[in-house]
Amino acid sequence: MIKRTIIFLVCLTLTYSAVGQAREVRIDWDYAGTAFPEFVVQTEARNPVRFYFKEEWIKDLAMPDMGKEPLLSELLGRLFSGRGLWYMFDNSNIIITKDYRVKTFASEIITSDSWLTPREDHDEDERPVASEYVIYEIGNPSEKGRTGSTSITGYVRDRSTGEALNGVTVFIAELAQGTATDANGFYVVNLPRGSYNIRFSFLGMKEANITARVYGGGRLDIDMAEDYIPIEGAVITARKNDALRRLETGVEMVNMATFRLMPSSLGETDIFKNILILPGIKTVGEASQGFNVRGGASDQNLILLYGVPLFNPSHFFGFFTSVNSDVIRDLQLYKGGMPARYGGRLSSVMDIIPRDAGNREFTGKAGISPIAAHITLDIPLIKEKMSALVAARSTYSNWVMNIVDYPLLNRSRASFQDLNARIVWKPDGKNSLELSGYQSLDAFRLNSDTTYSYSNTIASLRWNRSLDGSKKLSVTAATSNYRYNVSSISVMEKAFDLNYNISFTNLKADLNWAAGSIHELNAGAEMGFYSVLPGNFQPADRQSLVRPETIGQEMALENALWIEDRMNLSERFSLSLGLRYSLFLALGPGSVRLYEPGLPRSGATINDTLTFGPGTVLKTWSGPEPRVSFNYMISDASSLKLNYTRTRQYLHLLTNSVSIAPTDTWKMSDYYLSPQVANQYSAGFYSTIPWNNLELSAEIYFKPIRNMIDFKAGTVLTMNESIEKDIVNVEGRAYGIELMFRKSYGKITWHCSYTYSRIMLRTLSEFESESVNSGKWFPASYDKPHDLSASLNYTISRRLNFALSYVYNTGRPITYPTGYYESGGLPVIHYSDRNKYRIPDYSRMDGSLRLKGNLKSKKLMNPSWTFSCYNLLSRPNVYSEYFIINGKTVNAYRLSVFARAIPTVTYSFDF
Repeated sequence: MIKRTIIFLVCLTLTYSAVGQAREVRIDWDYAGTAFPEFVVQTEARNPVRFYFKEEWIKDLAMPDMGKEPLLSELLGRLFSGRGLWYMFDNSNIIITKDYRVKTFASEIITSDSWLTPREDHDEDERPVASEYVIYEIGNPSEKGRTGSTSITGYVRDRSTGEALNGVTVFIAELAQGTATDANGFYVVNLPRGSYNIRFSFLGMKEANITARVYGGGRLDIDMAEDYIPIEGAVITARKNDALRRLETGVEMVNMATFRLMPSSLGETDIFKNILILPGIKTVGEASQGFNVRGGASDQNLILLYGVPLFNPSHFFGFFTSVNSDVIRDLQLYKGGMPARYGGRLSSVMDIIPRDAGNREFTGKAGISPIAAHITLDIPLIKEKMSALVAARSTYSNWVMNIVDYPLLNRSRASFQDLNARIVWKPDGKNSLELSGYQSLDAFRLNSDTTYSYSNTIASLRWNRSLDGSKKLSVTAATSNYRYNVSSISVMEKAFDLNYNISFTNLKADLNWAAGSIHELNAGAEMGFYSVLPGNFQPADRQSLVRPETIGQEMALENALWIEDRMNLSERFSLSLGLRYSLFLALGPGSVRLYEPGLPRSGATINDTLTFGPGTVLKTWSGPEPRVSFNYMISDASSLKLNYTRTRQYLHLLTNSVSIAPTDTWKMSDYYLSPQVANQYSAGFYSTIPWNNLELSAEIYFKPIRNMIDFKAGTVLTMNESIEKDIVNVEGRAYGIELMFRKSYGKITWHCSYTYSRIMLRTLSEFESESVNSGKWFPASYDKPHDLSASLNYTISRRLNFALSYVYNTGRPITYPTGYYESGGLPVIHYSDRNKYRIPDYSRMDGSLRLKGNLKSKKLMNPSWTFSCYNLLSRPNVYSEYFIINGKTVNAYRLSVFARAIPTVTYSFDF
């Protein structure tokens, strides 16, 4: 007799008392050896139960002998064990399934601070994966019928590694609302009590669809399995609906798996090079350290690694980023609407989300390219609870320089190393502890004996605590240090050693609270301590005649409080209101020179000196930083966003070059130097076309900036103890429009973006000696109005991937000499207005082909080859133009960094 196939909807209408009664049925007749179909007939005749199954599943089964009057539940458990069959009691119904199990949690009462832990259906080494066949019940069933709102919280992890997944979209179809997991894989969903379908989606993972009955607050943890469909074609991941519903404008959520498929320079994946295909992000040229976002200078970007600032982001003359891509899980880049928890920089926040080591088995990856080699190890220390990740990189470029037949390179040296280490301990379901560290070292010498070296050091300890079903606390203590050294010993009488150092130590607490179905609150506090050694110049040998000199140490406190409320006002409207208040205290000991009022500051106008003792406050700077974001869903496929953000920056980079150099120094706001302040107004339109996976976006922005700095002509920045007399106050205004079209899903994906942007500056001074271009507006050195980028990615098969990228932008501004004459026998050059001309436009195409090893599941290692070509068309792009006086003639020269195609081959393998 063929029974009806499984009817899952029956499960939604039954009571729990009947379940217990069915479980307690005792088999009091001779059942041993009976065929299961006959056993079903007898059981239904003797008891008020009914079985549901397919006959082909059970036709060959015979009942085992379990003694006198066993429970029906025990007998079925013994019969089905190891056969891939499962059963479920649902009132008087017994539902049998094959290869999956219908789960309910009727016997468990899940309170607002309880774990929701599914019963195990698999072997001890496996974890249950969220499935559409699972029915989750959250909260106390006795509260069925109760009205009002509650919240569901939980963590989403990778099933194979146990690693938290950042940016997973959590969407409730019935409410047309959702959220995304944070850096720890944590999410909070506010919703009314009831039954819902909850969808968990993430690039590279199988989508999880959950049916949940929500009686009250509770916790739902999800493991997601890897999706083996070839979707590696995505270039920049911004989950389709998530991008529409995200409140802030100018936000990019980047998955590192996509970046690794893009063409690379010199064989190394570089996050800073790859983000340049995003609209609104530029750089002044090849081999440039740093990047520019929406008219901001390079020092106006906050780069966070392990939650603290990274002061120098580059290796090897700017060719490589100083962060190993193998330790990065995701990248969050805020160009516009910064959440209130971020501060300290004007233009952008790049939050580098570190990857946790897999906590289930030992794995690793390694690779070698023409310049560098790297290795990464994932080490489980306590299975499911503690793991360690160690990653190291090093270059062997000196060997390459030795074999190149070019004297300039033969006499040069360059090297870098970096080391990342991270330990994550999860003692229970509510706590996690993260200990992270980073150390880098660069050293180079260019055709001379002067040696330059610089290093970054970071250490961070973070504690995450789930307070209850709706609150999460994170506390971080961290420190970041940057130092550089310049030394020379070729001439003993002039041998010197110059050192600079900046360190930042902070303590930060952040609380996230889902307060009902409408509000999600975030509040926190941060206290940071800066210490800067502006310069220490010492003789490098006893024979040296160099006079020792040290500029006094500077110290300061930077504190902040913030609160933010993200509100889902309706299915269409969402609003975020945030306020950050920052307080900066410049501390002694120190001396402040006072100048004659009404006169330019110079050595001749000093009239007094103020002296401050240790720990006393030289100057206090503070101010509010409001943040407002508004999102209106025009339809299910389009949205309109408005955003206002105010930011304050208390650090200034002292540089007279167009890009960051290792020997540039950071200067804190003090008695004279005011903090930089920016107000950004932005609006954006976003749309998706579901049938062809096309995403469209358009954003406009306007950003006035106050208290930027420039320098008087001839200013020496190194070992300058009275820099205030050489600083010129500058204001700026940046504005632009950013357009992007992309197809991010499928075997063939592409992206195209265009940006028109300007950044104009003018000096604010009544004195001619401190004025540039007579106080008129002039373009900044990194002003590049037109920027076009495009990329194509073709996943030919699961083993073979092809990628192309193209960038074009306007040449940067430059000041040309326009006249030459002699005065007193000395040559004098007359220059044009500041940045009146431009170098030639920049254009470059790159390509790559990636080949993986065979797809066997069991093998010692998984190798891959990457063939890349940088500057595929061999275009001699101009990096800079410079001028040399030859007699009475001024000769112009152009410098190109890569004037020809640079092919590279990289071999990598996972094990």
